[in-house]
Amino acid sequence: MHHPIQGEIKRTLDRIGRAERMGPEEHIDHVNETSRLLIEELLGVAFAAGQVFLTAVRTRFVALARAYHQEFGTELTLGGMAGFGGPSDIDGYRLFKYSGKPPTQKSFTAIEAINAVANYWKHHEEWPRTLKPRGKWLKTVWNDKTAKRNQKRTIQIVRGLGMSPSGVWNLQKAVKALGGRREYDLTPVRRTLQAWAASLLKETEAQISVANKSIQPTRSKYVRR
Repeated sequence: MHHPIQGEIKRTLDRIGRAERMGPEEHIDHVNETSRLLIEELLGVAFAAGQVFLTAVRTRFVALARAYHQEFGTELTLGGMAGFGGPSDIDGYRLFKYSGKPPTQKSFTAIEAINAVANYWKHHEEWPRTLKPRGKWLKTVWNDKTAKRNQKRTIQIVRGLGMSPSGVWNLQKAVKALGGRREYDLTPVRRTLQAWAASLLKETEAQISVANKSIQPTRSKYVRR
């Protein structure tokens, strides 16, 4: 889905460029405003598509981890995180904290960021806001004190990407924060999703292979009897 979305964003940016060349200023402002709003919505759809992929991987992994726990009597461990597939692991959202890469200074992974941006696009109008002094003016900010638990984590992440309720073109900021060179460059998002899923599959397969080998002699002895 990203490729046609990127194509439409490029065409939208071309309209802005044509308006800037032709003028007048009122026309430029109108085209820029409406076009940027369209780009925001297109990027929202793109991130939501990424979230669908994340959800598909997460739910399938949860089913696999539970089967692993039932079969081998132990839980899957990923990137130093234990407890996947056990009774305490209900929905598998901790999987988004797994990156398959060395830890960074950020308090969230790129996978968590993609998921948070999608949730921002879908739900940010519902998030509580308040006013905060900024010099002589008041600035609109998200109200962490009254936000729900899941909202607080999402707000923390999108704020770390440079997004804010008083900011404009938040999704375009998110794309650049995640490595995009232009507003339509969703390549880093796709590569992050693909690398995460591939690393997850590789590490899970390795653990299943080791677990199978450890119980194989016992099974073979049982079959001979």
